[in-house]
Amino acid sequence: NNYSTQQFWRAWHRSFNQWLIRYMYIPLGGRDHKVLTVFLIFNFVAVWHDLDWRLLYWAWGISLILIPELTLTSMFAGN
Repeated sequence: NNYSTQQFWRAWHRSFNQWLIRYMYIPLGGRDHKVLTVFLIFNFVAVWHDLDWRLLYWAWGISLILIPELTLTSMFAGN
């Protein structure tokens, strides 16, 4: 079971996720620019499936859900 949006998306299409991490997330800055990187990657995934406004709205909606969680996680991380 996935108890957060981050866990859900990590488990979704594991091989595609690895490709996105290796060839997009890390070159775009990874953890240093996490919010921007997540937004750009979800937009890429939407366009990858089809150039359709509904998919772009989906990408923006998922980003709006993930960004607060990413921000709060990084603010309250015990590192």
